Amino acid sequence: MEPRKLLPIIFGDEQTTYTDQYGQTTGHATSGTDYFGNQNTTYSNQYGETTGSATSTVDYFNDTQTTYSNKYGEQTGSAKTTTDYFGAEQTTYSNKYGETTGSSKTTTDYFGNETTTYYDQYGRVKK
Repeated sequence: MEPRKLLPIIFGDEQTTYTDQYGQTTGHATSGTDYFGNQNTTYSNQYGETTGSATSTVDYFNDTQTTYSNKYGEQTGSAKTTTDYFGAEQTTYSNKYGETTGSSKTTTDYFGNETTTYYDQYGRVKK
């Protein structure tokens, strides 16, 4: 599912439309920032029915903590992203019980190209 376009809507929120390889809409995401600076995103299917949500907060150390929920508001997982001294982003993914399910590391080369490597919960590279 690839994002097709980003549109600002009435309250300054942004809406992303996802399409398949044939250009058919498969879903939407609406993102906005609340009074406390938290980034809130609601995901919906092509019929406009809510399928889940995510809330991202940035802590004192500039780390980003994201919590994912299903359409009933139940937490389904989380992700924590940190940036190291060299500018590489490291993200750790956890399930709803707080158990690590995997991680990723994103680096940017001299030319601005990003490379992301994914790892399983044991630190092995995913192929």
